[in-house]
Amino acid sequence: MADYASASEVFAAIAAREHEVDARLDAVARRRAGVEAFAASVAAVRTRQRRQRERLRARLGVPAEAAAPLPGLAAPADLARLRAAQQELVHAHAEGLPALADAGAVDVLAAHLVELAAQLTVLELWIAAEDEGA
Repeated sequence: MADYASASEVFAAIAAREHEVDARLDAVARRRAGVEAFAASVAAVRTRQRRQRERLRARLGVPAEAAAPLPGLAAPADLARLRAAQQELVHAHAEGLPALADAGAVDVLAAHLVELAAQLTVLELWIAAEDEGA
């Protein structure tokens, strides 16, 4: 469990985990048929969430920073790794809420958390379906 001390740390953690999820989802979409619609849906949500976070950053006076790629990130087309990365992104949102100290920012990131949890559920159902078919 992460203990974030500031909104800046929360935004940085979210950006890093988001980068990993995006890389892993892209790898899965390139190697598996039928993933395009899900990947496009996730990308649309991600674009909107990033814009909303940028507005929050500006309002809260948190400087924008580029998300540094995670060191040694290999993004094989592996659903289990994608699921784990998505779960870490969900956790970064949930664990970051107390550090925001702004009700409006909490509302925005809590709404993002719900969307990300729904995406995580889709991934879990997908993995379960593949396990049943194996």
